[in-house]
Amino acid sequence: MDQIELHKKTREMIYSTLIGKEMMAHRLQNSLDNTIAQLHLEKASSQAKDNRIKTLEEIIIGLGHDP
Repeated sequence: MDQIELHKKTREMIYSTLIGKEMMAHRLQNSLDNTIAQLHLEKASSQAKDNRIKTLEEIIIGLGHDP
């Protein structure tokens, strides 16, 4: 194998490795974005539940029962 062929093979290996790393980074970023979105949805759901509980407590207290 001459030096030109060796450089070509080395370049291909490096390029392949870089592409693989870039694809992995992209998948990890997508996963992180999805996790962040899920956390925001869970936080909103939790706040909605807290609001429902407070409303029900106010209704119960308004009906004359103080827990």
